[in-house]
Amino acid sequence: MELQNSQPEETVVVTPEPSKLRIQTDKAGYNFNEITREEAIANLKAAREKRLRWAKITLRVIGVYVAIVAVFLLIYIYRSITTGHWGRFDSPWINLISFISVIAGVTGVRSIEQKETAKALAELGDIESVGVIIEAWKLNAGNNEDQAFNKLLAASLTNLLPQLNSNNRDLVEPHQFEILYQILQKRLYKMPKPIILCLNEIGGEDAIKPLEKFIATKEDSPVANGNRELAREALASVKARVEKQREANTLLRPSSANDVAADRYLRPADFTESDSATLLRPTNHE
Repeated sequence: MELQNSQPEETVVVTPEPSKLRIQTDKAGYNFNEITREEAIANLKAAREKRLRWAKITLRVIGVYVAIVAVFLLIYIYRSITTGHWGRFDSPWINLISFISVIAGVTGVRSIEQKETAKALAELGDIESVGVIIEAWKLNAGNNEDQAFNKLLAASLTNLLPQLNSNNRDLVEPHQFEILYQILQKRLYKMPKPIILCLNEIGGEDAIKPLEKFIATKEDSPVANGNRELAREALASVKARVEKQREANTLLRPSSANDVAADRYLRPADFTESDSATLLRPTNHE
């Protein structure tokens, strides 16, 4: 009788490759790049950091430029007063203003690839992308020539913002909350309701004033009145959450009694001498 080898077959676990986004990288639409969602989010965050660095450099350059022009202006005024001749103030540094304007404009410019990346993430509708989509909306808010992109971002945020809760609150950074407050006040693209629903769940103390301002608006329509009612409920929820957090922070806090000397804490009890025979003596049992 022939014996058969009955060793179990090895199970191979195949991890599916994450789906990739096809991103257009040039205006003509000839070149594309395939990246994962995580890479897309990281790229947009890196682009933001780059813009911030350029913004800081631009502010410094403008500061130096203004200081130099001010020096030339003071020299011009001094010479004009001393000579009595007021000529035309024509500093060579004035001509640099156009160059400074170009530099300032570059800090807010978004590349085709960045825009297409934000568009792909907005179409994907993944909650992990909510932060960078908020920033993309701000960058494109002043571009009236691309209303379709604005509406796409607004539609994506309308879907994503109500999904935020205490478990994923970290997906929205503080500066992104500030963008939401700006959108709330402008009441664009029917955005107030999803923002209010979002703040109702995760809004902190900094959300109180924006909600109060929104409640104080005078627009009279069924939609506006309904949004104000939601804002009142959200405001009550935010205040209750903030108060609860304050109470939690006050538990087990150190004493604030400044008038008590340090040597009075956990000091030993006053001791008086006692007869050793009377301490812990056994009772008499008959």
